[in-house]
Amino acid sequence: MDAPLLEVKNLTIRFHLQRGVLSAVQNVSFSLRAGETLGIVGETGCGKTVTSLSILRLIPCPPGNIAGGEILFHGEDLLKKSEREIEKIRGRKISMIFQEPMTSLNPSLTVGEQISECYRVHMGHSGKVAREFTEHALSLVQLPSPQTVAGRYPHELAGGMRQRVMIAMALACQPEILIADEPTTALDVTIQAQILELLKELQTKMKMALIFISHNLGVVARLCDRIGVMYAGSLVELSDKKSLFTHPLHPYTQALLNAIPRPDLRDETLKAIPGSVCNLFDPPPGCKFHPRCAKAKELCKTEMPRLEAKSGENLAACYFPGA
Repeated sequence: MDAPLLEVKNLTIRFHLQRGVLSAVQNVSFSLRAGETLGIVGETGCGKTVTSLSILRLIPCPPGNIAGGEILFHGEDLLKKSEREIEKIRGRKISMIFQEPMTSLNPSLTVGEQISECYRVHMGHSGKVAREFTEHALSLVQLPSPQTVAGRYPHELAGGMRQRVMIAMALACQPEILIADEPTTALDVTIQAQILELLKELQTKMKMALIFISHNLGVVARLCDRIGVMYAGSLVELSDKKSLFTHPLHPYTQALLNAIPRPDLRDETLKAIPGSVCNLFDPPPGCKFHPRCAKAKELCKTEMPRLEAKSGENLAACYFPGA
């Protein structure tokens, strides 16, 4: 089996704020192989976006601080590289689609100018050649009249078109890894389906690996090969797609699946997860999910379980995994 393209090992990220130290990510580990799609899911604030930003070294410091761990890309630790070295990787080898295009695109520049910059900076193309590549990139994401779109400002485009521009920009240099951070959250269902289909098509065409971050289990079920579930800054389950949906190991994963509305059970009450996410400034000892878990025992309240194999290659951070 080929070596992983990307390995995240025991990643820990803290934010030093006025209220105290917030452990946003704690001992997170996962790998990504060439051409694979890894989904990362969890509730808002569980650390999904912070984890993805750390791969590109985009954590604001201060207040953020990558307190420990390794991020290995082709076996080299990105956390040990200088800013100049990481700039050659960011956008060229590893790229990212952010959640909200209107806050990610520069409102004072046309979308063509912003995409052209990728070709000039990373590929060394002249202005004319960069413009030609820009129009080609816009046609790849199936935008009509690429030349016209290239001359427009972000506010002149609809939400779905702006998201396609973001995808075109992220894929401009044909990266080996694309990180998509909830790229369809602000879109209606029809446009969302089109964007997901486009991402899958372009991933296959460019043979790149994809990390897809979402809170929507239905979306990751459609798109991903493996799925990691995060809770309160920790990865609590990592499994192939089929196993996760048919035999979830961690109680939190089971609770998420039970909370999904099902059209065949119209008369049943929606099964909400009891309680609320713990305070990350002062998390409970042991398993962070134990105050909300019906299976919790005394051991769960005192010792933090490690993410380890429980069923074949499927991992869970739980002392009592399974049904």
